[in-house]
Amino acid sequence: MAPADLEGLLPSLNDVRNIAGDQNLKGDDPVRQLAPLNSKDAGYDPPDCAVTVAVGVGEVYTVQPVQGIFMTGYFDLQNAGNPRGSVQSVAALADAAAARTQLTNLQSTWARCAGAGLKLTYPDTHRTVGFAVDPPADSGGGVVTMEVRTQGQPVRFVLAMAAKDNVFVEVRASATASERAHRAALDVVNYVLGKIPG
Repeated sequence: MAPADLEGLLPSLNDVRNIAGDQNLKGDDPVRQLAPLNSKDAGYDPPDCAVTVAVGVGEVYTVQPVQGIFMTGYFDLQNAGNPRGSVQSVAALADAAAARTQLTNLQSTWARCAGAGLKLTYPDTHRTVGFAVDPPADSGGGVVTMEVRTQGQPVRFVLAMAAKDNVFVEVRASATASERAHRAALDVVNYVLGKIPG
């Protein structure tokens, strides 16, 4: 698919509200170009495992060139004890083989980081948050998922990714219930896959 067609692949805010079952989700500004991890989040340890919690950042993409990217994020922060959200990105790579290689490479990184875990230290407050990273799993239909648990906090992240044609799809859904986050991540990925011809 051409980079100009990427925006039509992602679900709208209302679509994600229905998928997640949360009408309080609100949208951030969409992202149309790759950027490295924000400097305020520079304290990832180990650094290469940041891609187990960050979506649509330059560090995710080991296959070049990335011809285009489009990413949206929707969040419900009304209840601090039960935050919910979904970040979804689609990237156009050179061809279908490149998209599959990107999927394989990121899955390998996820698997390696599952044994290491991840710590994030915020430079402004020096507060450190730990994440327990589960091994990636085959969720069927070409979709790979992985669960990340925030240690000492109720929030769960489920990341899901897939490749179809020359498009690489990645989603991170968050909720306090693992099953809810898992279902939302899968539903968004499958929504996108259904929009890609072939």
